[in-house]
Amino acid sequence: MGTVFNSLLDGPPSGIGKVVVGEEPETDDREPVRMRVAVFFDGTQNNRTNIETRLANVTATVVTINGRPVEVKGSYDSSYSNVAIMEYMNNIEDDQTEVSVYVEGIGTIDNEADDKDGLAWGSGPTGIPAKVTRGITEATTKISEVLRRTEKRLEALTVDVFGFSRGAAAARHFVARRTAEFFSQYPNLSATLGVPPEAITLNFVGVFDTVSSYAGESERGTLVRALGNVIFDTFGDDVDELRLAMHGAPMRAVQLGAADEYRKNFARTTITTSMQAGVGFECTLPGVHSDVGGSYKEEMVETSVVDTYERERLLREGWYVNNDEETQLPEPSGFWVRAGTSTRTTGTRTVRHHYQFIPLSIMMQLAQKFGATFKPFADDFAAYEVPDNLSGLSGLMHRYVLSRHDTALSEPANYVLPKAYKWVRNQYLHRSSVKGWGDMDAITMGGREVDNLPARQIISDLPSR
Repeated sequence: MGTVFNSLLDGPPSGIGKVVVGEEPETDDREPVRMRVAVFFDGTQNNRTNIETRLANVTATVVTINGRPVEVKGSYDSSYSNVAIMEYMNNIEDDQTEVSVYVEGIGTIDNEADDKDGLAWGSGPTGIPAKVTRGITEATTKISEVLRRTEKRLEALTVDVFGFSRGAAAARHFVARRTAEFFSQYPNLSATLGVPPEAITLNFVGVFDTVSSYAGESERGTLVRALGNVIFDTFGDDVDELRLAMHGAPMRAVQLGAADEYRKNFARTTITTSMQAGVGFECTLPGVHSDVGGSYKEEMVETSVVDTYERERLLREGWYVNNDEETQLPEPSGFWVRAGTSTRTTGTRTVRHHYQFIPLSIMMQLAQKFGATFKPFADDFAAYEVPDNLSGLSGLMHRYVLSRHDTALSEPANYVLPKAYKWVRNQYLHRSSVKGWGDMDAITMGGREVDNLPARQIISDLPSR
């Protein structure tokens, strides 16, 4: 497993046009062409090929792939992320000048079981740098195929890049690998294409909730890093390791963050350097990580264990409802309540995934302002349109973002869910973190709190020194 990815890391593929230092370049009489490529990096454990396999075997718990049984879980058992949908809907208007590349999420391989090391550490043959190498290789291959078919040479390339979660970190790492300046050990876009760096324009970078959680290529596989808070220290700040600070490299950079994500090992990395360079816009939207970036299944029953203190907040904010028709979050009962000690209760509710299409449509509209084109929400793509009961909220959120996206802001904008739409939390917004009571879920999905309130760690991409 992983041999394909290891081969990608061995070195860059042959360039489209080669230049030998110290020698005059050969004359190329082919007609020059200006091309555009869009690269889409999916999130951790998101893989649309594997999702398609599950959808073709909807009742199966195990599928046979290449003669081997693969359990339907992980990347097989989710729905399409917004990045995957955007690549599906990417509108190639001219197949002689435009190409589109989808890169499966970190920790996943098409038609294989998920890679546990890649999922845990974001490194290795299915990690962030390897997926960026794959994106560069795939882009180069598709561009070279067009040039061979049309008998033209590449004069200039416009690049749009999108990503979600660790895929967002990959998109930003991809920006740094336009040249060999920062990562000489890896293939870079300029070298693989065989064109000078100035021929490549990084146009639009659109990311959903950057979470790098990268342990480095030499830090994987040790037991101590899987225990307690050590893993959170490892995942603390990957800005320098992956060169996540884009500054003014792209013409435009947009990040849509998740306002309700609080897991300890899910710190969001800002795009402050791009904001300060006058090219960046960042806005947090209601919802957890995969509410904003997508990939929850269409409908799921969510069960959460909460303590008595948290229960009151969740009811007040609308995450659960207790009324004459149903009680989603009952009062605790038993000895510990009578003793006056905080105890736990279990909340149960049904949550749907359609809210994710609001951040999807916002990102698409912002990208379109910088030349990207997408197919309409009709026919094959009608399922990804915002449903009627969320259209009012969608309109408010679009107006909020679009009225601010080209304004110089020193801090990320933050859209607050109106009280009139509190019901959206109950029906459409998931909860991703769990209380830290010492079990494995608490280690991997435990929430971060400050003064007994959920508080996400935010990492600035500004230089630390």
